[in-house]
Amino acid sequence: MSYEMKKYIPIRWLHPDFGYTISATDIVDDKPAKFAVRHDGLCLSKDGHLKYEPAPSARGKNFANEFRFDTFESAAAALEQHRED
Repeated sequence: MSYEMKKYIPIRWLHPDFGYTISATDIVDDKPAKFAVRHDGLCLSKDGHLKYEPAPSARGKNFANEFRFDTFESAAAALEQHRED
C-alpha cells in the first residue's frame, strides 16, 4: 500500500536535542495556524515560563494568548531562548 504525504498535514515537530515538541493547535485552510511548545505535560508561555497545561475545559480566557504562538518560527525562537536561559 502506498501513501501520499501531501494528503497529510504535519502537526507536531520534535526537537531531537531537547525532547520538546512544537504542536499545531489550530488548523486553518489545511495549514497549522497556532502553535504550542510542550514537554512532559508542560507548556511554554510567550514570556518563557513553563506551566502544566490544563485540560481544554479548564483553561481560562487568557490561556491561548499566553501559551499559543502565531507562527512556527515564533514558537521555535521561544524554545531556543528558553533552552539558553
